Amino acid sequence: MENDAALWSRFLAGDEKAFEALVTAYRPGLIRFIEGFVHDPFQAEDLAADCFAHMLAFPKKNDGRVSVRTWLFVLGRSRALDALRRGRRFRFVSPEDVEGELTDPDSPEDAVAADEMRDAVQRAVAALPEAERTAVTLVYFEGFSYKDAASVLGKTVKQTDNLLVSAKRKLKKSLSEEGRSLL
Repeated sequence: MENDAALWSRFLAGDEKAFEALVTAYRPGLIRFIEGFVHDPFQAEDLAADCFAHMLAFPKKNDGRVSVRTWLFVLGRSRALDALRRGRRFRFVSPEDVEGELTDPDSPEDAVAADEMRDAVQRAVAALPEAERTAVTLVYFEGFSYKDAASVLGKTVKQTDNLLVSAKRKLKKSLSEEGRSLL
């Protein structure tokens, strides 16, 4: 796939297919990310659509200092937090549709063990403070670089690194208390 900067340039030049490629590439991850805040898949889809609509309506607001993907996730975070401030019900449910498995189960026992590990990780991530949970989601579930995650979080790269170090320490402790080891 073309990089997002090239696709964005093509879109700005009038190529609608380039914007469709950006939507196709980033929509699933953006929805998962937003759902981590609002905990409602339908609301997350609506907010993600709003982010893409904002990009269409105000394409010049992306001044090129951050990637299109980072700008999109900043918009997503902003929309999600606005929805929470407007009084939406808040309950944390970790992303269940993370692509890939923790293990590739060859037997039913392996499948059960993988499901139990996934549930333990989801509970441990859900227990993290919001900033740490968001940093973990961006870096480890969505594959953001520390720099891009820092932009979304509104923090420096060092602050983001500190959040991740603290989160990993808490996750390791939480999982070891359950008798599991992932880190």
